[in-house]
Amino acid sequence: MTDDARIAMIERLRLKLLAGAGQSAASALREALCQEPDRDLVRRLAEEARAALEEFLLDDDRD
Repeated sequence: MTDDARIAMIERLRLKLLAGAGQSAASALREALCQEPDRDLVRRLAEEARAALEEFLLDDDRD
């Protein structure tokens, strides 16, 4: 695998990580807006989003 191909693959993986964080955040928001939200689920989804964002930002700092 060439260096350019490796860099492109890493960028795609980082974007997937960011997209997953957005999906978790959106799920947390949808649940929070329910008539009777499951607060534990909202918290878990928000933590999942935060962890993915932190990993994305940490990888960005390494570049």
